[in-house]
Amino acid sequence: MRLKRVLGFVLPLFLFLVIFLIDVIRRGVEFEIVWLHFLRDGFVILAFYLSYLYLSTLKGSTSLDPIKIQRLLLLVGTTLIIAYYSLSMYRHGGFTSSDYTLIPKDYSTVFLAHTTSIISGVLMLLVLLYARDLVFFKRRKGTKRNFTLLLIAVLGTSASTFMSDPLNISVITYGLFGASILLAVVNSFRLPWIVYLSKREKVISLLWSVAILVTFIGVSVLSSSGSFFNNSLLYYSPPLKHFVSIIATFTAIYFGVAFISTLFHFPTAEAFERKRTELSSLQNLSRLVARVLNFNDLVDTVTKMTLEVCNAQSAWLELIHPTSPVRRSNGGRPDRFRVEVVSSKNITLDEISKITSANGSSVRESIFGSRKAILINEVGSERLTRHLKGMKKKVGSLLVVPLISHAEVTGILYATKEMEYGFDQEDIDALSAFADHVTIAIENSRLIEQSL
Repeated sequence: MRLKRVLGFVLPLFLFLVIFLIDVIRRGVEFEIVWLHFLRDGFVILAFYLSYLYLSTLKGSTSLDPIKIQRLLLLVGTTLIIAYYSLSMYRHGGFTSSDYTLIPKDYSTVFLAHTTSIISGVLMLLVLLYARDLVFFKRRKGTKRNFTLLLIAVLGTSASTFMSDPLNISVITYGLFGASILLAVVNSFRLPWIVYLSKREKVISLLWSVAILVTFIGVSVLSSSGSFFNNSLLYYSPPLKHFVSIIATFTAIYFGVAFISTLFHFPTAEAFERKRTELSSLQNLSRLVARVLNFNDLVDTVTKMTLEVCNAQSAWLELIHPTSPVRRSNGGRPDRFRVEVVSSKNITLDEISKITSANGSSVRESIFGSRKAILINEVGSERLTRHLKGMKKKVGSLLVVPLISHAEVTGILYATKEMEYGFDQEDIDALSAFADHVTIAIENSRLIEQSL
């Protein structure tokens, strides 16, 4: 494997050197050697094909996350522009044109044209590989077909200029170039990775998208104008020039569409994050059930996860310990029982006592009666919690969910938010599902302790 990588790196370098020597010879002699021209263009194609294989091997099959790919693409585009402007600062004679052909005025121009073209071609191959990863993210049946058609159009555009005069562009080339841009637009709507970004990642993605858009518009303009960059590519290889131009345009279009799509996905970012947190918490709790951890560790983890599941400010878990076997008919709660707060987060025991008890009916009594989740949107106004008006700054809304085992309430899970109307139906459903897992986990932990 190491030998293949070394050869993959050395062979293209050797071919690039041979191509440079051929161009030096061509400039030094006054007559055109036809077979040398064919050989040179063949070496150009082979050198970049070997470079593509080497970059593919170097990159590997591991897909990076979209944010990292964007960062790498911006780095590649910026490197290309910086390299071009750094090289253009060297003194050179430039090009003259004759019969649709570009002729370098001196050897320094030949050297700079070669260096610029090799850097541009290799970096654009890298851009193509990373762009493919984004397009293929969660790919569907037609994804590979559409991307393959784009590649065929790009290669077709480049092939149509093979062995042609640099400044003489045919109608076929224009047609294939237009088809390439159309297919680039089609592939630019492959943006499923945006949906899976968190709100913070979407903000970062917006910034990267704008930067990449501007950078590759700059590359596209440079490769399509009468600049030294454009002339260098045309002199070195017209197929390479069109390849660089199309890939730069495709990248600019893709991230222009990505920017707009990310803006439209912002309203759903919070909902997606919540769903992902709920799923993650349930999976973590399921693993805890399987492991049957220490009871204290288990209940501590439960309250932590409660904060995550519904994005609450505080949470606590209390267990019901019957002290009498007799049960009332209304709701089946024990005639006498003891309540134990086994874990709490961001709230004191005194505050818990104020919330769960009242002169008349309490939240706990209501849970025993209904055995269903209770949502209190305005703690200071609703009947069960009117006595808590003084705690408005600490508790604005309250969500209470019972832990039920064998048709009996064995515990109660509480979650609070500072703002009123902080919870919704999705929070109720999520915490209710979470409570079912908690009940099983606690029972398993107790059984293990009893058996020990």
